[in-house]
Amino acid sequence: MSTSLIQLSPEEKAAVKEVWVQLLVHKKEWGLRFYERLFALYPHMQHLFKGNMEHQGQKLVNVLTLIISKLDKIHNIREEVKALAERHKQYNVKPEYYLPFINLLLSVLAEAMGDKWTETTDQAMRKVMFIMMEAVIEHMSSGSDYQQAVENAKQVLKVAS
Repeated sequence: MSTSLIQLSPEEKAAVKEVWVQLLVHKKEWGLRFYERLFALYPHMQHLFKGNMEHQGQKLVNVLTLIISKLDKIHNIREEVKALAERHKQYNVKPEYYLPFINLLLSVLAEAMGDKWTETTDQAMRKVMFIMMEAVIEHMSSGSDYQQAVENAKQVLKVAS
């Protein structure tokens, strides 16, 4: 449909990469914390996750690491994100689950980083998540729902074109 007009500045890319390296040190802890909170706030999502949550946390870290490693060409990962969305479809993940998931993830990451999570880091991570979200929306939404879903994601993630 369309490619996002959302761009990351060199400073925002650097902030995301810097904070990600620090987050990787404690990935097990924040990964488990994330899923505990997800299931407490959204118990209807728990059935989507099978097995060990430590393993699920590692999957989440792997996806985010892939995306962050490609920040200089983030719009080129659309096909990879769409493949992920297709797998999620097979697990009966509903499109409306993504925004609460992403917002909670951002909250847990910010908490894990404490004072090191700056306004620049926050805005940059929101942009990264929006670009991913837009690829998911494109894959999972019908043509008429696409633009409304994109606008909703922009509002919820607090990003501007």
